[in-house]
Amino acid sequence: MRVVELDKFLELRKKLDRRVSLYYGIITGVVFFIFGIFSGILAGLGWGIFMFVFGTLSIYGIRFLTNNTVDKARQRLELEGTVLDVIFNGEFGLLVIKDKLIKYISLTRFSQNKIKDIEVNEDLFIAVGELQYVRLQKYKYGEFVKCHITLNQMPNGPLYQFTFFEVDGVLEKITAELDKINCFNLEKYQG
Repeated sequence: MRVVELDKFLELRKKLDRRVSLYYGIITGVVFFIFGIFSGILAGLGWGIFMFVFGTLSIYGIRFLTNNTVDKARQRLELEGTVLDVIFNGEFGLLVIKDKLIKYISLTRFSQNKIKDIEVNEDLFIAVGELQYVRLQKYKYGEFVKCHITLNQMPNGPLYQFTFFEVDGVLEKITAELDKINCFNLEKYQG
């Protein structure tokens, strides 16, 4: 069972790809305008416009190719449990939530983290919420709300942070789903 319908997620990803590509294109254009202005105002303007177009198209192209690879990998999988599209360490993947297991499956080629199995027990701390944007991220993502699922095996275990974007009330749905399986023992780690 998918938490978010696939077509709504793909629509969000397409809007996000356009916005992020435009963001990096503007930065590239401004930087090359500043460097080119030393050769003259027209040269700076020419370089700025050229690099804006080139930067926007190249970033969008790279994201388009990555998304096609991810979509092909997603089509090959048949999963049981609650499924959510997430990003872990900059790699696209799926988070599968079952009764006593949270499983991350990477969809990106040449991924460092292909499959991670995280056992749900009384030592696994689970946190879910919205991420706060730093100064420039609010321009990069705009109205899109970035959320996280943080898993930490207490007391000194590995920390996993999976990020996803809010679409169609996914934050409330995934919080309810994780509350069902969460059995963290807080008294064990107090005082």
